[in-house]
Amino acid sequence: MPISDIVNVQITRETQTVSQAGFGTLMILGTHKSFNERIKYYSNITEVGADFNSSSLEYISAQDVFAQSPRPVRLAIGRRASDDVTISVVTGQAPFNYTVTINGTDETVPTAPTSQQSNVVLDADLVTDNYVGVTLNASVVETVNSVITFDIDFDANSSVVSTINGTPLGAVVWNANQSDTLDDVATAIQGDASVTTATQTGAREITVIFALVGANVIDSVVVGGAPTQPVATIFGSQFLFDTDHDTTMNNIAVAMTAETGIDEVTVGGDNERTLFVSADPNDPGVVNAFTVNGGASQAVVTIVTALQPVSKLSIAESLVVKIVGDSGVTGVTATDNLDGTFTLSALVSGVPYTVGVSTNIINPNEAKVTVTQAKPSTTYQVTIAGVVSSYTSSVNVTDNETIALGLVTAINLNPNVSVVATDNTDGTFTLNSLSTFSISVSPVILNAEFGLAMGAFTALDTVTEDLDAIVNENNDWYALSYTGRTQSDVEEIALWVETQVKIFGTASDDPVIINSAPGSDITSIAAVLNQSGYTRSFVMYHDDADSDFPECAWFGKTLPTTPGSITWKFKTLASISYSDLTTTQSSNARGKQADTYEFIGGVGVTREGTMASGEFIDIIRGIDWLTARIQEFVYSLLVNSPKVPYTDAGIASVEAEVRRALDLAVSNDFISPDPKYTVTVPLASSVSPANKAARLLQDVVFNATLSGAIHAVEITGTVSL
Repeated sequence: MPISDIVNVQITRETQTVSQAGFGTLMILGTHKSFNERIKYYSNITEVGADFNSSSLEYISAQDVFAQSPRPVRLAIGRRASDDVTISVVTGQAPFNYTVTINGTDETVPTAPTSQQSNVVLDADLVTDNYVGVTLNASVVETVNSVITFDIDFDANSSVVSTINGTPLGAVVWNANQSDTLDDVATAIQGDASVTTATQTGAREITVIFALVGANVIDSVVVGGAPTQPVATIFGSQFLFDTDHDTTMNNIAVAMTAETGIDEVTVGGDNERTLFVSADPNDPGVVNAFTVNGGASQAVVTIVTALQPVSKLSIAESLVVKIVGDSGVTGVTATDNLDGTFTLSALVSGVPYTVGVSTNIINPNEAKVTVTQAKPSTTYQVTIAGVVSSYTSSVNVTDNETIALGLVTAINLNPNVSVVATDNTDGTFTLNSLSTFSISVSPVILNAEFGLAMGAFTALDTVTEDLDAIVNENNDWYALSYTGRTQSDVEEIALWVETQVKIFGTASDDPVIINSAPGSDITSIAAVLNQSGYTRSFVMYHDDADSDFPECAWFGKTLPTTPGSITWKFKTLASISYSDLTTTQSSNARGKQADTYEFIGGVGVTREGTMASGEFIDIIRGIDWLTARIQEFVYSLLVNSPKVPYTDAGIASVEAEVRRALDLAVSNDFISPDPKYTVTVPLASSVSPANKAARLLQDVVFNATLSGAIHAVEITGTVSL
């Protein structure tokens, strides 16, 4: 039950409440897979960086928030539901590890120009009494078991000599019958110090288990005597069938993983019949032999050994095979796009999963650089192999694309740089070289990526459904921004916010906003929201809105303040470039109630600080704050009192809580002290019997004058001698 069901306060519109802390909290809504919760809170940009890559929209927008002074003590990042994500191989290089982390499980493919990987494929399950021999990198794996079989029974002339680790044991002679003689041979073998047990496991079979993992071996078992004696066949270093097929395969995988140089061995494929064996870079991971003997049937084994991938296409393909083949990765499948990218998809739509990418590349031979912020009069530097190439933005820089092109030109004209830079015409550029190179870039304003990179996510549900899900999980936030700029989504968010006690801010670089007069523009997001009369959403025009988030910087600047105590106009935003607008362009924007960030009087300032309807942002936030405070104060009175009697004294106690909230509003400069606000309440004797019976107090009314704010000054003066 909301508090408004008990304490219903109506100031112009709203009847819900937001916590005191919530009024200072922005939620950035994005489509990502950094966490499975619907919303997560952060106290600084370092915490954000633990979940998001520095080139992600969530990181860039959070960076704009935390760059302000004073800055908010926290912000929230919300998650839109998404099933798919495309991952790109930015750099194809050896010898390195390429890792995709899905729900905390690492799927790693090493690269090297040598044979480093084997896939062992069985055509059928292992069965009871199978014993499996494995040779990896020309060495026998886990020499702990041996099975000795004889082709015929012993006879009275039999004399058996076993040799273990090069040392012959004493001869064992015929003892009454086949079983007793076989037991005597087993007892002799078990007497060797290297053996734990030797047991008759069949009419003509002895199974030997050695005490330690190592190069223990039964060299031979020779049966002497005349005329015809059994011939022994020894299967050494065997894995014995254990419980079922899956258990036995996993036992083998664990033992192989323990071998020197092996990075990972996993069981997967159809019916768990494939072993995927990968080595560390520069070490082989080749299965030389995998034999199945004993039991009622033996699987046919195929060993496929291939060169480790080094091209973008082969790395992507190998990662897909690894992800699909690993039974430890559940709920997600991978599809190779055959172009150096692959797509992860949820097997069950709507079931969340987290994903991250990484490599251990330090110096790449190919990298991608992103301009994350366009700032005026700022030097952008890219250092390649210790050589600096730089570009200084102009005082009226407008977009990331201009800066990217300037850096590309500077790099390609630098005679000391052997790397070729290619402009991608979207605020990013690619660096390529025949050899590896070190790279560093100006922090915050540039970001360099190599190895693997995640692309954009596609939302699964409508933005309204996502916001409802977030509110149901956690609603302790007040302001909202969105990393997307799709107009249909923005319009839907604005419609949703009108039903909430929240405010929403977005930005647009649509030239129609500034180049078309208010009456002729009916398509831009500023015009649409203005014509809809929305009082809880604002639009900022900004030249670089496609890649930066001036509205987030504005929230970061204003949310730390007490609601109603400031105007949102005249605010200087750290990390944000201003828009160089003509007088007509600025007037066109403001005619549609679009806010701007312009260079006026030698400083960048925000203007006008209005919602799409034309109402000032600080007024809406102040009313919401006052509504919530009155509700909280009166509710606290009701909860913490034994009872509030339906008397003049009880009604006066309610009046006192209303006055307490109004006094705070006066001290915050939201309500004017002159004329002083008034509060009227009914006398208990005038309340209807029905309301008294229902214990409902009505007709508590206050009148107050807003303090407002001065946004312009006209001064007329006379000077005389």
